[in-house]
Amino acid sequence: MKQLTKISALLILLGGFATTLWAQPAGDGPQKRMKQNSQVEKPIMKIPDLTDAQKEKIEDIQLNTMKQVQPMKNQLMEKKAHLRTLTTAEKVNMSAINSQIDEIAQLEASIQKLQAASHQGVRNLLTDEQRIVFDAQSGRRMGGHGPGFGPGEGKGQGHGSGKCGNGPSNK
Repeated sequence: MKQLTKISALLILLGGFATTLWAQPAGDGPQKRMKQNSQVEKPIMKIPDLTDAQKEKIEDIQLNTMKQVQPMKNQLMEKKAHLRTLTTAEKVNMSAINSQIDEIAQLEASIQKLQAASHQGVRNLLTDEQRIVFDAQSGRRMGGHGPGFGPGEGKGQGHGSGKCGNGPSNK
């Protein structure tokens, strides 16, 4: 009888697990997004009357910028992970936390400066008419990303008290 109860519990558990997996939408993972992104024309290429030379120079600017930015983004993710470690430590070292925050801010500023330079590099290649379209597109995409850059890193990891601001909780 005891064994029958264990088997029944195991079957119920497996059934719940299978139902959870079955309920997941098919194909909404990163592979589908990558496939969609590869089929979608880059917004930069929607600028009217781009010459082949302009397209080539724009792609060079974007590629060069991405090559510079990617290692910085990797460092940024590492520093944010380390900040999370520092802020959740048993004994909190505010000096180390503040130093890590400064390093994160410095990296973020460097990335934004590279992206702004890339953006201006592309603008300088365009005619006045093309620039109007490019600026209109860029206004919709602004959020720390220059031309050719995808979405940001997702939802942030809150480090505050749950109230406005990052100070200690007043409970």
